[in-house]
Amino acid sequence: MQLQKSVSINNFNERILKGTRGTVMEIIDEKQIFVEFEDSNGIPIAESGEQVFKIERKAIELERRKRITR
Repeated sequence: MQLQKSVSINNFNERILKGTRGTVMEIIDEKQIFVEFEDSNGIPIAESGEQVFKIERKAIELERRKRITR
């Protein structure tokens, strides 16, 4: 089972703006998760040497994958 899911942030801090896309790396419990964020160029965002951020679940929205039609 693949845990990594694409998400976008609603509100976290001044470095990671609303709409920034990220990937869920680990679910801690019902309320908190670890997420890695990337800037618009695909480069991971790091703050104080950390690339993975512990955030509240309600601060993100899961992104839906687009269906591929053939």
